[in-house]
Amino acid sequence: MLDWVWRRRTGMEIRESGAGFEVIGAAYYEVFPTRFGALLAAFCLAARRAKFSGRTVAVRVPAAWGGTVEVTPEVAGRILDGAALPSGMRADVSERRAG
Repeated sequence: MLDWVWRRRTGMEIRESGAGFEVIGAAYYEVFPTRFGALLAAFCLAARRAKFSGRTVAVRVPAAWGGTVEVTPEVAGRILDGAALPSGMRADVSERRAG
């Protein structure tokens, strides 16, 4: 219950599981086979939420990966506009409803 409250108020979470890497948010859940896919999805969704809410969004990752990373609205704008991506590709990701 407390994890859900944390995600609802502050951000996304990535967990390692037997099936792969789970990306969990208040209204999002998906399992990715690769760590890279999970990181990309979590940061794109966090950037979208930070940009449109105007608040910092935390992405909680496993402790072995380094802990929690915060995405500020300023950085989120750069990510979504493609400025923070080396190839210049856009990071358009829409949230999928958990279900």
